[in-house]
Amino acid sequence: MKNLKRILILCLCVFTLCSLSGCVQIGNGKKIIRISHAQSETHPEHIGLLKFKEYVEQRLGNKYEIQIFPNELLGSAQKAIELTQTGAIDFVVAGTANLETFADIYEVFSMPYLFTSEEAYHRAMNDVDYMKTVYESTDEAGFRVLTWYNAGTRSFYAKKPINSPADLKGMKMRVQQSPASVNMAKAFGAAASPMSFGEVYTAIQQNVIDGAENNELALTNNKHGEVAKFYSYNRHQMVPDMLIGNLKFLQNLSTEEYQIFEEAALLSTQVEMEEWDKQVEEAKQFAQQQMGVQFIEVDVQPFKDAVADVQQQMLKENENIRDLYNHIQKYNEQAAQGIMPEEHLVILDPAVPEVSQPAESVGTEISQPVVPESAAQGGM
Repeated sequence: MKNLKRILILCLCVFTLCSLSGCVQIGNGKKIIRISHAQSETHPEHIGLLKFKEYVEQRLGNKYEIQIFPNELLGSAQKAIELTQTGAIDFVVAGTANLETFADIYEVFSMPYLFTSEEAYHRAMNDVDYMKTVYESTDEAGFRVLTWYNAGTRSFYAKKPINSPADLKGMKMRVQQSPASVNMAKAFGAAASPMSFGEVYTAIQQNVIDGAENNELALTNNKHGEVAKFYSYNRHQMVPDMLIGNLKFLQNLSTEEYQIFEEAALLSTQVEMEEWDKQVEEAKQFAQQQMGVQFIEVDVQPFKDAVADVQQQMLKENENIRDLYNHIQKYNEQAAQGIMPEEHLVILDPAVPEVSQPAESVGTEISQPVVPESAAQGGM
């Protein structure tokens, strides 16, 4: 029955999308804004998007209604990006690996050990002014990133313990569909097996692969802890997800409207980050106590040494990532020295009630947004 319901919903969504030529106007004059993502309704990204919806509708509710479609109901990330390009839907959340074919600057996020700490990762990504130049790199493709979401730190998990790169030799490991991730796995001595994330559980269960690499939530939300009982903290990647908007839609907003959408995006990141930290701790406890997963702290240095050549090769082959790479190294150095600049965060407007989720927010002022060239023209 549950599968039938999902099929019916999917068919309805496909039928609706086929009739779209952009955002849809409903009977009361409001325009429907559709957001697609791959996670469940309890995932931190969905909770962050609820804040996005709330913020926009509190200020522009007479013009826009935000609809959020979780669980890949509007298609896989790659398909949803294509729909966002054409304007069939307005926003999608997707990983940076999905963006590499549109702007090769995003390849840098697949680089192993790009960030040396979570603190440096968060600070670099929250450098709003710098990241806007990165976000605009996909304008020619018809979409623009508005903000990032924390997708945690990626480590290996498998059917047997992994304590060093030597343990990965010959193991078939699922990695993201990114050349850098494939080369990383090979440098560790593993056989890289890029595949859709939805196929991982069955592939491990049926011994098609020996394990995968992801954050702790994959163990619980996707039940990978049922088939892979050893999670090794080698922390090889910190890869963000991105909130992507159709460029034409964004450019047709008035200056005031664009600023509200951008503020909503930044605020959704703050809520998502706080919820992420909370859920990772809960996932780890559940995986240990209910699924029997063993978490292994390993010496990270041998893993770093094994992929040093991968880093250098990426920098040699793609000059478009060098400036961002060097920018990130400044944050790595500052974190190592304990010198961290003030973070670019957003504050909650007291006029906006909290969503019914356990996430409070604090911070500083929102940076003045950069409005697309035609945004000042207004209208839809």
